[in-house]
Amino acid sequence: MCYARVDPSGSRYLLGDLIGHLFMLFLEQEQQTDGPVVKDIKFEVLGKSAECLLLLVLGVFILRCCEL
Repeated sequence: MCYARVDPSGSRYLLGDLIGHLFMLFLEQEQQTDGPVVKDIKFEVLGKSAECLLLLVLGVFILRCCEL
């Protein structure tokens, strides 16, 4: 549901879902004459941050905890 680019090259993205799981997406890129081409995709589970992820604003996850 939420994502943010981690680095300027666009090779790493932080992803989040509505139940608070965080993931890192790695894109292995190769430069070609037409621009970068994705050669490989890797996906890593980082953990759980909260019960819910509410939204993504300016590259920062805003978390909302559903349990008090």
